[in-house]
Amino acid sequence: MSDVRHPREELKSIIETEKPEYVKELFDSISQEYDRMNWLMTGGLLALWHRAFARETRLSLGESALDVCCGTGDLSFIQARRVGPDGRVVGLDFSPNMLEIAAARAERDATSRAPIQWIEGDAHQLPFPDGDATTGFHAVTMGFALRNVARIPTAIGEMARVARKGGRIVCLEVSRPDHPLIRAGFNVYFFRIVPLLGRWAERRIPPESPLRELRPYTYLPYSLEHLPSPAELLAILRDAGLVNVRRRPLTGGVVSLYIGEKE
Repeated sequence: MSDVRHPREELKSIIETEKPEYVKELFDSISQEYDRMNWLMTGGLLALWHRAFARETRLSLGESALDVCCGTGDLSFIQARRVGPDGRVVGLDFSPNMLEIAAARAERDATSRAPIQWIEGDAHQLPFPDGDATTGFHAVTMGFALRNVARIPTAIGEMARVARKGGRIVCLEVSRPDHPLIRAGFNVYFFRIVPLLGRWAERRIPPESPLRELRPYTYLPYSLEHLPSPAELLAILRDAGLVNVRRRPLTGGVVSLYIGEKE
């Protein structure tokens, strides 16, 4: 019997033992194509999801926001525009290549928004003090990254810790639709089409990298399989001490917003 494993089985083995290192290398490698791939894979729906996300942050002029696992900065820029020039926004990610692209984007357009501070850091250990009634962030957010952190309860706990009293935690994430017909179409697209769409981005991966053997966009659908269910994610938010916890499905539930407030 052959001992050759399917790429997803090989991927599972790597993620179980080396997930932080694997994910960091993956996103460093695809950073140049990341934004274009997001727009391609979402069919332009990303703009609708971003608008829903912006409303749920409830940020006002002069307030502060932390975007955890910020990538190339999409959600950071949205929040920087909402808080205006007198506000404060921090984008944190552990991929230096992603942060470099985010910083370059920021230099091209700083009109009518807060300056953004880009920090290389770990979502499991945020480099900020505890929030309270007068200090901390008014919103702490994460976009399409819960699947990528090694310890989701730890990351959510850290987001809650650095938020100020009354601050909101808002996570935008891929989810499986509840309706069986929508879910069937979603499964075909996400598990069959997305890996094909992603192959053209792999040309930037160094030939010696193990990612050449494990296609990066194989990781994307696999990561959803290991994301806790919506009910479990809401329980994690509650366990972090958040209140008014809820899920807001978007576009039939192909993505969801997970929201909570710090008491």
